[in-house]
Amino acid sequence: MAATTTQNCLNMSNISTTQHELNPVENHRVILAVNCVVLSIGVIGLSQMWQMIYTISSRKGSATILAVINLVFAHFIFLLTVPFRIYYYAVHRWCLTITLCKIVSSMIFIHMYMSFIFYVIIVVTRLQNFRKTPVAIGRSCHTAIACVLVWLIVLIAVPCVLYFKYAILHQDNSECFHFQTWIEMEIGTKVFNYFMSLLIIGATLVLVALQTVVQVKVWKNVRDWRNDQEFWRQVKSSLFVLVMVVCFLPYAMFRLHYIEYVNNKEYSAQLTGINEVFLSLTTLNCVDMFTFVRVMRVRCLTCCD
Repeated sequence: MAATTTQNCLNMSNISTTQHELNPVENHRVILAVNCVVLSIGVIGLSQMWQMIYTISSRKGSATILAVINLVFAHFIFLLTVPFRIYYYAVHRWCLTITLCKIVSSMIFIHMYMSFIFYVIIVVTRLQNFRKTPVAIGRSCHTAIACVLVWLIVLIAVPCVLYFKYAILHQDNSECFHFQTWIEMEIGTKVFNYFMSLLIIGATLVLVALQTVVQVKVWKNVRDWRNDQEFWRQVKSSLFVLVMVVCFLPYAMFRLHYIEYVNNKEYSAQLTGINEVFLSLTTLNCVDMFTFVRVMRVRCLTCCD
């Protein structure tokens, strides 16, 4: 029976674009390519990160070290779900359980929000260090407690919301990763999406401005940039801010437009497809692991000083 169901799913993988108007095949190809790149980058990056994680975890604790470790862990658990996303966008149909769909669906949002939180922690901590107000061990303990609480809240809240809401609104078990009906029906969901999008946009722009000012000051005062630790710390912070701008800002800005016009039946399908492409681009932030590895090789593991 299971074999017959699977065969039927595979036979229907060539279904026309009009039947998949919420997830056009053209968009699937773009998202499939992005997910393949993300999986390749992630596997290679994680393979090079383990030694670095062991090295920095044995050093004096700091808020930055804790944020880095949590960021890598967020990448790791998300990458476990990427093969399922590749499978879905390759065959254009979900032939696995709906429960697994909900888990995989929740992970892309968990990964995005957790990565953003840890980027903010890393950049803000480095800005504090530049102002000669380093984060002490006691505050590092507070950071560790905060990280645990954030993980608990996100890992419990997001899957629960998707499980109960998605179970009500999602009727076609052959499709996955569809949330536009939920947005259309729930005013509370719209408000939450507006808030999170504006928060990401605002925080990113503020960090861009602050980091630009600091980077210019450091550059003016540096004498030997190859051996200046503060210069390299701020370079790494600038790279994190750049990742936020490239990966998160486009999605957050388009999300505002998408939420505003998702109820327009004439453009809903097109907007949903574009929204999914922008959402997939947020996962490219996994490239930050190469930033750790490359810069730390140049600067002899000064990443989390």
